[in-house]
Amino acid sequence: MDKKRTEKKPYCSPTTGEPCSAAQYIAEIVCLRNFKKKQMGDPSFKFWNKEEKSIYQGQVVTANKLINEYGVEAVLDYINFNKGIYSLGHFNPIKFIKDGISKTKWILDKKSSVSKKNIEEEKQQEVPQTNFEIPKPKQKTTLIDKLRNT
Repeated sequence: MDKKRTEKKPYCSPTTGEPCSAAQYIAEIVCLRNFKKKQMGDPSFKFWNKEEKSIYQGQVVTANKLINEYGVEAVLDYINFNKGIYSLGHFNPIKFIKDGISKTKWILDKKSSVSKKNIEEEKQQEVPQTNFEIPKPKQKTTLIDKLRNT
């Protein structure tokens, strides 16, 4: 199988190393945390068991809904910042997660608008022309220098 990343699958799966979409990547992160919390063993094959497969699929659907609403950056920042999230919800996002992601998106938008304003202001500012006089080297006034110059 071709393991090259594409635009549709820009992320690398934490368990298999295969290219995956953003929703699959987020779902795997959340499921891995859940498996570690429950001490369930090797998670790579657990995604294909009947019970864990339905949990994983529910997380993928929920992650897709959150990504469509808030964007990939906001969801990933929120998931990576809050290490205590073990589920996004089963086929529908949990309310406190939606609230947290919306606050994260607001913060990211604010940071990007401030950085854009700073870049525009720097471009608009012209470098002022200054007339600096180049200092002349000091002439030595020792007796030997006076004799040399004459």
